[in-house]
Amino acid sequence: MLEVLDDSHLVFEQLLTAIDGLSDQVYMDVPRYLPWLGENPFAPATFFAHFHDEHEPDMRAWLAQIKK
Repeated sequence: MLEVLDDSHLVFEQLLTAIDGLSDQVYMDVPRYLPWLGENPFAPATFFAHFHDEHEPDMRAWLAQIKK
């Protein structure tokens, strides 16, 4: 089960690396469909990073329960 979480982390890292490699023009072409951003630029790395910060502890707790 922990392999799934490790794989998920690896995929997020790969996604962040790919997003960081995008040109500024790509960011300018992305529609601003996230109202909470206001006039701030969309930062995909920040957006996707929250999944591990906010959801990983719950996932680890769930995995620990089902291992018993």
